[in-house]
Amino acid sequence: AAAASATVPAFPFLVFHEKVKTSRVFVRDCTVVAPAALLLFGGAMDVHHASGRVSLDGWLWLRASAQTAVLYKRLRAALDDVLDARIRGAHFRDKNKGKDKRTRQGVGVEGEGTDGGSDDLLRTIRSLLTEQASPS
Repeated sequence: AAAASATVPAFPFLVFHEKVKTSRVFVRDCTVVAPAALLLFGGAMDVHHASGRVSLDGWLWLRASAQTAVLYKRLRAALDDVLDARIRGAHFRDKNKGKDKRTRQGVGVEGEGTDGGSDDLLRTIRSLLTEQASPS
Protein backbone atom coordinates (compact mmCIF):
# COMPACT_ATOMS: atom_id res chain seq x y z
CA ALA A 1 0.00 0.00 0.00
CA ALA A 2 2.85 2.38 0.77
CA ALA A 3 4.41 1.80 -2.64
CA ALA A 4 1.14 2.65 -4.36
CA SER A 5 1.07 6.13 -2.81
CA ALA A 6 4.81 6.86 -3.07
CA THR A 7 6.17 9.53 -5.38
CA VAL A 8 8.74 8.09 -7.77
CA PRO A 9 10.58 9.26 -10.88
CA ALA A 10 8.62 8.78 -14.09
CA PHE A 11 10.32 5.70 -15.49
CA PRO A 12 8.27 3.05 -17.27
CA PHE A 13 10.18 0.16 -15.69
CA LEU A 14 9.79 -1.44 -12.30
CA VAL A 15 11.61 -4.37 -10.75
CA PHE A 16 10.24 -6.34 -7.86
CA HIS A 17 11.30 -9.18 -5.64
CA GLU A 18 8.03 -11.03 -5.28
CA LYS A 19 4.62 -11.15 -6.96
CA VAL A 20 1.74 -12.53 -4.90
CA LYS A 21 -1.85 -13.15 -5.94
CA THR A 22 -4.49 -13.18 -3.22
CA SER A 23 -7.70 -11.22 -3.74
CA ARG A 24 -5.54 -9.03 -6.02
CA VAL A 25 -2.04 -9.15 -7.45
CA PHE A 26 0.60 -7.51 -5.26
CA VAL A 27 4.26 -6.88 -5.97
CA ARG A 28 6.66 -6.52 -3.07
CA ASP A 29 9.97 -4.71 -2.76
CA CYS A 30 9.46 -2.50 -5.82
CA THR A 31 12.08 -0.23 -7.34
CA VAL A 32 11.84 1.92 -10.45
CA VAL A 33 14.61 1.38 -12.95
CA ALA A 34 16.05 3.89 -15.38
CA PRO A 35 16.56 2.77 -18.99
CA ALA A 36 20.33 3.37 -18.61
CA ALA A 37 20.43 0.84 -15.76
CA LEU A 38 18.61 -1.70 -17.92
CA LEU A 39 21.06 -1.14 -20.77
CA LEU A 40 24.04 -1.59 -18.43
CA PHE A 41 22.80 -4.41 -16.21
CA GLY A 42 19.87 -6.02 -18.05
CA GLY A 43 19.82 -9.25 -20.01
CA ALA A 44 21.47 -10.12 -23.32
CA MET A 45 21.50 -7.03 -25.54
CA ASP A 46 20.75 -7.07 -29.26
CA VAL A 47 21.04 -3.82 -31.21
CA HIS A 48 18.58 -3.45 -34.09
CA HIS A 49 20.28 -0.71 -36.09
CA ALA A 50 17.64 -0.21 -38.78
CA SER A 51 14.73 0.25 -36.36
CA GLY A 52 16.65 2.27 -33.76
CA ARG A 53 15.76 -0.18 -31.01
CA VAL A 54 17.49 -2.46 -28.53
CA SER A 55 16.12 -5.71 -27.17
CA LEU A 56 17.12 -7.14 -23.80
CA ASP A 57 16.71 -10.91 -23.47
CA GLY A 58 14.64 -10.82 -26.65
CA TRP A 59 11.48 -9.44 -25.00
CA LEU A 60 12.16 -6.01 -23.49
CA TRP A 61 12.42 -3.33 -26.16
CA LEU A 62 13.94 0.15 -25.78
CA ARG A 63 14.31 2.96 -28.29
CA ALA A 64 17.91 4.03 -28.83
CA SER A 65 19.93 5.21 -31.77
CA ALA A 66 22.38 2.64 -33.07
CA GLN A 67 25.29 4.81 -31.89
CA THR A 68 23.88 5.10 -28.34
CA ALA A 69 23.10 1.39 -28.17
CA VAL A 70 26.60 0.42 -29.31
CA LEU A 71 28.15 2.80 -26.76
CA TYR A 72 26.12 1.18 -23.98
CA LYS A 73 27.12 -2.26 -25.24
CA ARG A 74 30.80 -1.23 -25.08
CA LEU A 75 30.33 0.35 -21.64
CA ARG A 76 28.74 -2.87 -20.43
CA ALA A 77 31.66 -4.95 -21.75
CA ALA A 78 34.20 -2.59 -20.15
CA LEU A 79 32.30 -2.66 -16.84
CA ASP A 80 32.23 -6.46 -16.93
CA ASP A 81 36.01 -6.48 -17.43
CA VAL A 82 36.60 -4.07 -14.53
CA LEU A 83 34.29 -5.98 -12.19
CA ASP A 84 35.86 -9.30 -13.17
CA ALA A 85 39.36 -7.95 -12.54
CA ARG A 86 38.41 -6.46 -9.18
CA ILE A 87 36.56 -9.56 -8.04
CA ARG A 88 39.49 -11.79 -9.01
CA GLY A 89 41.91 -9.48 -7.19
CA ALA A 90 43.84 -8.46 -10.29
CA HIS A 91 47.34 -7.06 -10.04
CA PHE A 92 47.69 -3.32 -9.94
CA ARG A 93 50.57 -0.91 -9.71
CA ASP A 94 50.91 0.81 -6.34
CA LYS A 95 51.27 4.47 -7.31
CA ASN A 96 53.08 5.38 -4.08
CA LYS A 97 55.67 2.61 -3.89
CA GLY A 98 55.98 1.37 -7.48
CA LYS A 99 55.56 -2.27 -6.46
CA ASP A 100 53.12 -4.84 -7.75
CA LYS A 101 50.52 -5.84 -5.20
CA ARG A 102 47.33 -7.84 -5.18
CA THR A 103 44.11 -6.21 -4.12
CA ARG A 104 40.86 -7.45 -2.73
CA GLN A 105 39.26 -4.03 -2.66
CA GLY A 106 35.51 -3.87 -2.91
CA VAL A 107 33.95 -3.34 -6.28
CA GLY A 108 33.48 0.32 -7.02
CA VAL A 109 35.98 1.55 -4.42
CA GLU A 110 38.05 4.38 -5.82
CA GLY A 111 41.41 5.69 -4.77
CA GLU A 112 44.45 3.84 -3.54
CA GLY A 113 45.23 0.70 -5.44
CA THR A 114 42.90 1.19 -8.37
CA ASP A 115 43.93 2.18 -11.82
CA GLY A 116 42.71 5.48 -13.26
CA GLY A 117 41.05 3.85 -16.27
CA SER A 118 38.64 1.76 -14.25
CA ASP A 119 37.97 4.68 -11.89
CA ASP A 120 37.11 6.86 -14.89
CA LEU A 121 34.81 4.18 -16.25
CA LEU A 122 33.02 3.79 -12.92
CA ARG A 123 32.64 7.57 -12.56
CA THR A 124 31.15 7.76 -16.06
CA ILE A 125 28.65 4.99 -15.34
CA ARG A 126 27.74 6.55 -11.99
CA SER A 127 27.18 9.87 -13.75
CA LEU A 128 24.96 8.28 -16.41
CA LEU A 129 22.82 6.56 -13.80
CA THR A 130 22.61 9.63 -11.55
CA GLU A 131 21.63 11.95 -14.39
CA GLN A 132 18.89 9.60 -15.51
CA ALA A 133 17.66 9.04 -11.94
CA SER A 134 16.34 12.60 -11.81
CA PRO A 135 14.50 13.22 -15.10
CA SER A 136 13.67 16.82 -15.96
